Amino acid sequence: MTVRQNQKSCWKEIWARIIRKTARGKLGEIRRELADLSGSLDQVRGALHDQDERLHRIESVDPSFFAALEYHFYQDKEAVSLLNRQLSCHPTLWGDAARLHLSPLASVHSCFFNTNSGEIFIDDYTFSGPGVMILAGSHDPNLTGFLRRDAEMTEGFDIRIGKGVWLASGCMILGPCTIGDNAVIAAGAVLAPGTVVPAGSIFGGVPARCIGNLDLASSDSPASAPVMSALGRNGDKLFADGWFPREFHHFPVPAFRLADRKGTVILVGSQWRLWYKWEGPCGGAVVITGSAGTAEFMLPEASGTLDVSLPCGSGKTPEIITVEKRSGEGQLILALDTPVSEEDHHGT
Repeated sequence: MTVRQNQKSCWKEIWARIIRKTARGKLGEIRRELADLSGSLDQVRGALHDQDERLHRIESVDPSFFAALEYHFYQDKEAVSLLNRQLSCHPTLWGDAARLHLSPLASVHSCFFNTNSGEIFIDDYTFSGPGVMILAGSHDPNLTGFLRRDAEMTEGFDIRIGKGVWLASGCMILGPCTIGDNAVIAAGAVLAPGTVVPAGSIFGGVPARCIGNLDLASSDSPASAPVMSALGRNGDKLFADGWFPREFHHFPVPAFRLADRKGTVILVGSQWRLWYKWEGPCGGAVVITGSAGTAEFMLPEASGTLDVSLPCGSGKTPEIITVEKRSGEGQLILALDTPVSEEDHHGT
């Protein structure tokens, strides 16, 4: 064998070794990938098996179980009531949510809103009954067929509703429209586009027109006849500005959630049982100011009661007190109930 042949043979052997080593390395890598894939497939098979087991268990449950569960749920009137209230807290909106401007102190969650053709503005303490529709949306009557349906108007149909407006059940408001403060829209009324409702007026009918005017100046004073009548119906106390709508599930008497840090209450007398509850961080203090000065009350627990003497007159003349959250980061819920005196307690 020549030197050239020896060199050629050596090179062949070297290349053969390199190829064998490379092949073995790749095969090992391929084997590892196949092992990983097999493990993943095993996990998928296990998960599918678990799902099949769960479905089998659900399908094998006696159907009467669900009927019994439904029966017991509907027997719990408090749970059903709470569910209804939670569902009613989510208004139905057709259109751009950014065009709906609701004061956090308004109570119009049962309404249907349409903002396709304009914006809707609703101010503090305005409230609605069920079935109210507020429609800042319109079509072009000059178009026909598909275009009339789908080429909606996009601007020019704004609706503005002031403070303290009563939107009675089933009324319909079509934009553009403006409703002044403390107006009343009667049940079933239909406000046609372009309607302007003056403050303190009553509108009713189809199409709606002015059917009355309210003498609101007579109710400005805490000693006015309307306020005195309301005090009599509500246990000599009325939560006024700065509170969210009353809540019933915290205490034996209706409670109110402070909207920010300060609210007002109209009441008669100085002796009260104060119920409180913190939601979120617990503990804090409130400062109450009345005609007789200022008093600070510590509310240290998550909830509790205090028999308090408020800094106001003890006679029968109503007055306005201010309740201010001085410290505490949680949401504060308050209620007032006349305390039971020792004489009343022994006399029952």
